[in-house]
Amino acid sequence: MKTWKFISRSTNYRVTLKHGIPAEPLTGRNATPGIYAKFEDGILTTTDEEMAGMLTKHAGYGSDYLLSEDSEGKDPFLRNNIGEPDHDITEIEHGSIGKSLNPKSKIKITPETKKAIEEMANNIINRNLGGDDSDRNRSRE
Repeated sequence: MKTWKFISRSTNYRVTLKHGIPAEPLTGRNATPGIYAKFEDGILTTTDEEMAGMLTKHAGYGSDYLLSEDSEGKDPFLRNNIGEPDHDITEIEHGSIGKSLNPKSKIKITPETKKAIEEMANNIINRNLGGDDSDRNRSRE
């Protein structure tokens, strides 16, 4: 007997596979029960082949829940945030900011980079303070 294991994002997710129809005594129609699936703790295990087929054809399959291919039970919805940087965590004691729990490492600047930054800063200062006339003429054109 084959078992199918479905895993959902939500812990108590419910799926309506076939709507139930209430009884109508005036017309003589009996009630028709619906087919429903309930995930408990995000997992639904079934041995019913018809129900598994209905679950895989449902609109929520692939987005709200998935069929687990492995028996290890790994969560397919678990995301690995590889690119997220470390957070800067600071203690707050009695309303005042305390020390940083993970201080940022200092940026190392090579002498060539430092010299290039100083040259750029000097050029900007000269331009803003009225350096040579060629800069002024360029800005007016």
